[in-house]
This record gives sequence, C-alpha cells and structure tokens, in this order.
Amino acid sequence: MKFRSRVALFAIASTTVTLGLAFAGVAAAFNSLQQKQLDEAILEVALAEAEQAAAGDLVFSDMPGPAANAVGPFPKYGIIYDGDGTIVAKTDAFAAEPPSLDARTQRLGKFFDFTSGDTRLRAVVVDVKGRPHRLLLAAPREDIDDDEAFLVRGMIVAFVAATGWSTLLALALVQTITRGHDRIAAVAGRVASGDLTARIGDAAGGGEVGQLGRDVDGMIERLGAVIAAQHRFIAHAAHELKSPLSALHLELQHAERVAKDGRDVTEAIAGALASTRHLRTLAEDLLTLARAEARSAPAHDSCAVAQLLQLAAEPLRRRAEERGVTLHLGRAEAAVPGAPRDLTRLLGNLLQNAIDHAPQGGHVMVREERDGDHVLVVVDDDGPGVSEGDAARIFEPFYRGATERGAEGGSGLGLAIAREIAEAHGGAVVLGRKESAGARFVVRLPGATMLGETRPVP
Repeated sequence: MKFRSRVALFAIASTTVTLGLAFAGVAAAFNSLQQKQLDEAILEVALAEAEQAAAGDLVFSDMPGPAANAVGPFPKYGIIYDGDGTIVAKTDAFAAEPPSLDARTQRLGKFFDFTSGDTRLRAVVVDVKGRPHRLLLAAPREDIDDDEAFLVRGMIVAFVAATGWSTLLALALVQTITRGHDRIAAVAGRVASGDLTARIGDAAGGGEVGQLGRDVDGMIERLGAVIAAQHRFIAHAAHELKSPLSALHLELQHAERVAKDGRDVTEAIAGALASTRHLRTLAEDLLTLARAEARSAPAHDSCAVAQLLQLAAEPLRRRAEERGVTLHLGRAEAAVPGAPRDLTRLLGNLLQNAIDHAPQGGHVMVREERDGDHVLVVVDDDGPGVSEGDAARIFEPFYRGATERGAEGGSGLGLAIAREIAEAHGGAVVLGRKESAGARFVVRLPGATMLGETRPVP
C-alpha cells in the first residue's frame, strides 16, 4: 500500500471512530436523561398513591398519571398486591392480564420494563406503609422510545454526512500533503536507476517537506561529485599502472630475446625490478589512500610533533643528500592527538614532496606554530612553487601540474594521502602563501592538552 493510501486510510478511520464515539455518547446521554426524568415522575406518583392507599381504602385515586419531558400526563397503570401476591386493585389502563407479583416486581424501588398487551411500560414497586401490601405503578415508554428512535435516525444521517465530508476533506488534504513526497519518491527512483541529473527543486513545496527535498537535492549533488571523483580516480589509477606494467613487460620481453647474454639479462632484470618497485609503491599508496578515506575516527594517542618529524625525516635524509638538499627541522614542543603511524606518513609525504622539488643545493624548512588550540606544521621549499591554475587541484589523486610536482618516481598520491589523513584527524592540509620562491604547505591539527602523555611511535 502506498504512503498516501496509508495516511488517507488512517485519517479516515480516525475520523470515523471519533465521530461514531461522539454520536453514540450524545445519544446515550440524551436517552439516559429522558429515562431518568420519566423514572422520577413515576416514583413521585407511586409514593403519592401508596400514601393515599395506606390512609384509606386500597384503591387508586383520581390524581393524574406521571408527566415527564414536558409531555403528559401519561395513562396511569397501577396494581396493588396483598402479602400473598393477590391483586387487590388495579387501574382501568390494564386491558390485558396484569403482571403477577414475581421476583422482578418484588424488588422495591427498582425500575424495570415490561409489556402489557402491545404497550411497553416503565414501572416501579413501592411498599404501602403500615400494611402488608405493595403498589406497582407504570407509565408507557412510547414517548421516550419514539424520541430515542428519532435521535438515532438523526445521528445516523449526521454520522454518514460527517463521515463522507471528512473522507473527502482527508483525501484532499493527504493529496496536498503528500504531493511533495511523490515528487521526492519519483526523483529517488530516477537516481536509483542511474539518472544523477534528476532534481526535486521547488516541486516539494515549503516547510519540512520542502527542506527534505532540498536536502535530497544536496545529497544527489554530493553523490554525483563522489561518483565523478571515483571515475577520475579509476582512470588515473589505470593510467599510472599502465606505465610500469608496460615497462615491466618490455624488460621481460627483452630479457627473453637476449637470454644468451648475461649482461643484457642482468640489465633487463634490473629494469624489471625497478618497474616492480614502482608498482609496489603505487599499490601501497592506493591502499593507504583507500584506508585514509574510509577511516572516520583514528586511534587518538597523544603524539609529540618533534618525534613525528624525526621519524618522518629519517628515511628521507639519504634522498635529500643525493639531491643536495638541506633539511632543517625547527624546534617543536607541541603534541597532537591521533594515530602515530598515519601522522608520520602525513608529514613524510609533505617532506618528500618538498625534497623532490627543491633545487640542487636547495633547502627545506620545517617549523611549528600555534593557532589557538591548533598546532600548525609549516613545510617550505625553494623550488618552482605551484601555479595559480594548479593550486585548486594539487591535492587530487594523480594530478600533474604545470611544474610536474611529484613526477620523479612517485605515485602521484602523496598530497592526496596527506590531505585525507589530516581530515580524518579533524585537521587539514592547505597550500600556504609564500613571498619568496618555492611552495609552502601548512598542516593544521587539533592540539593535545598534555605533552607529558605522549607515547612513542611503535
């Protein structure tokens, strides 16, 4: 059953039950009031007749019968019984055989209904004081029964009319309320089938449903961006993998052709090993990037920035010496919370990027700064820098800028990995402004409260 149908059915059922209970309650209250007024009138006449019978002969007086609900007096149906149940006197209204004194008529002061001929009567039995007699007095129920029947018919007509009107109103209201839901469901179906151009726009209306429509549109926008980024990533990864695989294939083919010459075979194997190392580096970086993107809450040890920099720089010192680059690690006293291995990888990627792009005899400067509750690690190099056109995309996986940053033996994933790790730790990596030549990368991370709690990187 559709959502609209369920809402309409619930609204109609609720309205019908509510109206039915309300009408039934009104009818019951009205009928109870009518009967109470008749009972009071019957009891009043019965006590008066019993008092008169006790003072004189056991006969009924000429006083009028009960009158109630602005109607009357009613015909007076009366019987006087002696102690053994014999009828001593009765009114002329009893054309048929009057009722005998049984268990029902022996209940003093309790009202009950019975039928005499074709007439339904309401009756009560009282004592005749000072004598072993009892007096039954009754009046026709015809008036209150007719009123009850008329009220029931009127209530039924009113109930049907109210229910019909409420049903039409509920259907129109549900149609209006759920129009936005239908639009959202239709767009969701198109998106599920692969159409990422579908949008809800203003069709969902205003209020909460309109806000839901805008949120769904935003979600579709983000989904489209994620899928587009995924397609670019796959294309770039395939392109990056193609080069080392092709080189490896060529080297192995060459080794096969020159298998008789040991020197050529050695060179071919060396080339194949270089291509394999490149493939392994690329695979490891792809795995690291995937893990960094999936991680939402890294383990939060408190790590000293100085120790992280030392661990990140140690495997890169030989690389810096080969390129004639001097690495300067400034004083660092702060601590940051996070996963030590990931933070070391983050800083190592930035240091390697700076070393690879510093000129022969150049310098890479690293320093720590504070910005409120955050720690900044600034990495400067004096290389060619990053152009304005490349700045917006420098952190995309496999992106190659005009200056070919990261092209020397790297996978093209270093900066992308650094950014993902920083964001997973509640921070960021940005390209900073630098007045002199070169590039500046700034890592911004939340600071730890106590340096004394730092733990060594395992």
